[in-house]
Amino acid sequence: MRTRNVPHTEASLLALTNKVGDCLVWQGTKRSNGYGVTVYLGKQTTTHRVMYALHFGGITEVMEVDHTCNRRDCINPEHLQAVTHQENMRLGALRRKSCKAGHEWNERNTYVKEVKRKQGGTRMQRYCRVCRAKHQADLRARRDLTGLNNKGGIVK
Repeated sequence: MRTRNVPHTEASLLALTNKVGDCLVWQGTKRSNGYGVTVYLGKQTTTHRVMYALHFGGITEVMEVDHTCNRRDCINPEHLQAVTHQENMRLGALRRKSCKAGHEWNERNTYVKEVKRKQGGTRMQRYCRVCRAKHQADLRARRDLTGLNNKGGIVK
């Protein structure tokens, strides 16, 4: 049992986990987004950052700790790696197997489009065909109800 004001150790963090497959799932306090939280060195922070710092040494504020298992409450050091924010976003997108609505990413249901960035340059963006078709149908239905065309004019 951990007492207050005693710095965390790897053992104290591991005592608050359950093993699920290869993951060590944090059973303590969690944020609404699923990340475990704890107080370390007087500051509230995420448990996976604390575990990374204890296991591998310090981590700079600009680096993020990526979960290779894609499970936010996992603190298994073997599943953690320090990366830049850009790399973390890229890896997360590659690991996703479905769109936000749960439709599987596959060749039939996905199309990729080159999108301009605000900072300049371009990037590739993938879209779900099912969600896009539903969105277009919703727009058409809304337009029909309001009697306006897509440019704001009255439809005769």
